[in-house]
Amino acid sequence: MRALAWSPDGARLASASEDRTVVVRDAATGRGLRALTSMDKVDCLAWSPDGTRLAAGDRHRNVRIWDLEADPGADGEGTALWITGHRDSVRALAWTPDGRRLATASRDRTLAVWEPAAPPSVLRGHTDSVWQNAWSPDGGRVASASEDGTVRLWPAPEFGPPRVLATGQCGDLAWSPDGSLLAVGRRDGTAALWRRDGTPAAELPGGHGSEVSAVCWSPDGSRLATAGRDGLVHVRDAAGRAPARVLRGHDDWVTGADWSPDGRRLATCGTDRRIVVWDVRTGERLRTLEGHGDQVWQVAWSPDGRLLATGSRDRTVRLWAPDADGAAAAVAVLAGHDDRVQDVAWSPDGTRLGSVSRDRTLRLWDPAAAAPVAVVGLHADWVNGLSWSPDGTRIATSSRDRTVRLWTPAAPGSAGRLLRLAAGRVLHPPTPEQRRSHQLPPPEPVPRPRG
Repeated sequence: MRALAWSPDGARLASASEDRTVVVRDAATGRGLRALTSMDKVDCLAWSPDGTRLAAGDRHRNVRIWDLEADPGADGEGTALWITGHRDSVRALAWTPDGRRLATASRDRTLAVWEPAAPPSVLRGHTDSVWQNAWSPDGGRVASASEDGTVRLWPAPEFGPPRVLATGQCGDLAWSPDGSLLAVGRRDGTAALWRRDGTPAAELPGGHGSEVSAVCWSPDGSRLATAGRDGLVHVRDAAGRAPARVLRGHDDWVTGADWSPDGRRLATCGTDRRIVVWDVRTGERLRTLEGHGDQVWQVAWSPDGRLLATGSRDRTVRLWAPDADGAAAAVAVLAGHDDRVQDVAWSPDGTRLGSVSRDRTLRLWDPAAAAPVAVVGLHADWVNGLSWSPDGTRIATSSRDRTVRLWTPAAPGSAGRLLRLAAGRVLHPPTPEQRRSHQLPPPEPVPRPRG
């Protein structure tokens, strides 16, 4: 037995064991009331002050919170929250007196403060995988693009019923800097512009030979770059007054593109494992960065234009200094994802970097320290895209589980090493697929409590 905890009224006693079970008993009679299953050996337990919830910290870096007043269901588990963020086993738990927050201490030498009663908002409506999302520059809308052939415009902050645009299957989308237009790159190789109110504005001439996988605007909104599976990058006058300049430098599919904050350079990446930095005015290839061990899926400039972040199929995020010479250009390798990194995005102030992956998590990094800040398990399937709200207070993530989820990160340095997260989600016992994705141990038979 690893842990014991009395309920606040002294009527129940919870015990945790190395067999991954938590048993709640009647303290007077010893009769078993509930048998609960954790994902690994449990090292600590804590009752909420009102006695309605029980939290358990395990060696697989997770915390599970059971609502003991909810219907336990056929499996006896009932409704639970699963929160994750530590990088090593959880050793201690403590609730605030009002029961609204839970503090966790870990062997990873960090303390975290969670708000388990405040799970992220979930935007539902797409009928197939959601590939990307983008906040409008004024923060008033979130656009999401799906395999179902639509783009949805969700009104913020209430996130009521969205306006649905019948765009066709979309590979990427981007708002113009003034927020008046939304550019959509399609799977059929074409691109189009839509107005903020959801009405079509223009079809862009001179499409790609196959899927448009990346779309980005110049900072002044005068030009639009598209990248495609045909290995080409098109830079065009957004007003359509001049033919597109075609940039050739990749040997395969160009998967990502981003304009530098000063508008002078364009960074692209692709399945050829390269990151290319271009002089947009001349079309000259200024720099080729190599180092990823597999296909590179996304690239993003830091807000100050000094660094590039890239995400790869090799499961890493890398930071680059494109103006540095030789090996100095490779600044850091951020490792931690368990599957392909699908997207990367900088916070507006550049103090945080977000990455999402097929491992179903969103990770936050401190780029200055090249260190992880938090890991949040939110989605039930691959996480394909993320974007920050313009004020940096919210993050939107889009997933193959057909949802867009919204959550609020902590302000950097707001509580020293404390991480204040809203990371819980309603969870049932993990499926075999979830166990494989999160590298969880196989389930074991749960012993029934003895009367």
